[in-house]
Amino acid sequence: MSANGIVCVIPAAGRGSRLGAVCPKVFVEIVESKTIFDILYAKIEPFVEQIVLVLSPDGLKYAEEHSLTVKYDKLKLAVQEYPIGMGDAVFAASSVWKHFSQLMVVWGDQVFLSDRSIRCLIDTHIGACDRGRQLTLPLVFVNNPYVEYCISPNGEIMDILQSREGDVCGATGFSDSGLFMLEIQCLEAAWSLYRSEESFGAVTSEVNFLPFLKWLSLKGWGTRTFRIEDAREARGINTTADLEFFRALYKGDRE
Repeated sequence: MSANGIVCVIPAAGRGSRLGAVCPKVFVEIVESKTIFDILYAKIEPFVEQIVLVLSPDGLKYAEEHSLTVKYDKLKLAVQEYPIGMGDAVFAASSVWKHFSQLMVVWGDQVFLSDRSIRCLIDTHIGACDRGRQLTLPLVFVNNPYVEYCISPNGEIMDILQSREGDVCGATGFSDSGLFMLEIQCLEAAWSLYRSEESFGAVTSEVNFLPFLKWLSLKGWGTRTFRIEDAREARGINTTADLEFFRALYKGDRE
């Protein structure tokens, strides 16, 4: 392990039930013999030293049965025992990622992230790390955002509105693309303090990750954002319509 390397955590404990899948969502096929995870791994692997896939207990069993850590040499597996939120999932893997210096987080269904966005994330983040505790994320301007970021003129995250928690987002606004980067030093201590000060999600009662980013920003962590122009990068796979959209998109790329 490198004390100076980048590690990527992919929280992917979803069961895929809304997609009608018989396997965990991250292992659903997009094109023949290529799953969501296959696509994500290929995109991320060139930029990091290790990838940690966080799964449910059933997902972990599936991954072990299919020998994923043999197939993918940079892969480690971690388990989120109970589905109580993305923040909990990220920190369920802290025993692995705490040995590195920079943490990349990628949602487990963001199959259209571009190499350019990942490279820009790293360059923007690393370029500011000499100024102290740092978090970085790309933003995408979208119609009807499910999650909307409110950024102050000096770059702080003033609020993150989440429709799933009962917040009312605007008709248009800036959303994330499920791609984030944070400096690891002091991160576990910050998470412990955050958990002691903040409550669970108002509607879901989940231990979420996005409110933690707002908390870090308002606590003085340097916050860098940059804009992604292609709104498709912000679209995850949450419904059968999303799944069919990306299947058609990737099939078109292969034809």
